[in-house]
Amino acid sequence: MTIWDRIRGVDRRLIYVVFGIILLIPQFKPLMIPMNIDRMVPPLYEAIEKLQPGDPVWISVEYSAVMASEMTPTLHAVVKHLYRKQARVFFMGSSTDGAMFAQDAAGLAPAGYEWGRNVVNFGFIAGYEAAVASLALDIPKTFPADFKGQAITGMPIMEGIKDIRDIKLVYQLTGGGLGPLLWVRQVALPYGIPVATCVSSSMLASAVPYYESGQLLALLNGLVGAAEYELLTKSPAKGLAGMAGQSLGHLFVIALVLVGNVAFIMQRRRQPKGN
Repeated sequence: MTIWDRIRGVDRRLIYVVFGIILLIPQFKPLMIPMNIDRMVPPLYEAIEKLQPGDPVWISVEYSAVMASEMTPTLHAVVKHLYRKQARVFFMGSSTDGAMFAQDAAGLAPAGYEWGRNVVNFGFIAGYEAAVASLALDIPKTFPADFKGQAITGMPIMEGIKDIRDIKLVYQLTGGGLGPLLWVRQVALPYGIPVATCVSSSMLASAVPYYESGQLLALLNGLVGAAEYELLTKSPAKGLAGMAGQSLGHLFVIALVLVGNVAFIMQRRRQPKGN
C-alpha cells in the first residue's frame, strides 16, 4: 500500500478530531494573526486615546443574546481601552439582553474603579428612540436609578453630567432596529456629539453611508471589528481568537482538498490503462 492509498483511506473521524483541535487552539491562546485594519476602525481608537482621565463616555448595548458571540468581543475590546484611559463609563441597554451584557462589561473594570464613581450601568430602558431623545435632554430625569436600583442622585460619577452635551463620546453596539440612525438622528446631528457604532456583519452595508457622510466617527464590523480593535490595542482576546479559528479552519479545509486531489490523481496514474 502506497502513501497515497493510506491518505485516501484515512478515517474521516480522525479528520473531524484534528479539525476541532485546530479550531480550539486559538480559543485558549489568541493569535496575533496579520490582518488589514479597516479605515473605519482607527478613528474610534484615536478618539479614545485623546481622552483625559475622568472624561465621560456613553455606551449603548442594543443587541440580543443571539448576537452575543459576534458583538460582545467588540464591546469588551473597547471597554477595556476606556478603562485603561481612566474614562468615566456610562452603560445602558435598549434591550433587556443588552442591559445584562452591559453589566458584564461593567464588571471588567480594574482595581481602582468604583461603581457610582467611575462606572455605572443604567440598565434597560423602554422606548427605544424616544428614550434616547429623552436622555439627550436630561440624563438624570431619564435614568433616576441605576441597574441595581440605586438612586443616581449624589453619585460622584454624575458630577457635571446633565444632558448628552456633557458626554465626550457615544459608542453604540447594535444588531437591528434603526441601527446607526438612532444615535445619528437623536445625538450626532442635533448636538454634534461623536458617535461610533459597531454593527453585526449583516448590517454593515446599510451602515457604511453614515460613516462615509461623516455622521459616524467610526464603524466596526462585528467580530471582525473586535479583532481589528484588539490589534490596535495590542490586546488579543476573543475577537482575534474567533478570527484565528476561522482562518486556521479555512486553511485546513484547503489543505485537505489539495492533498485529497493529489492522492486521487497519483492513484489513478498507478492504475493499468484501460481500467
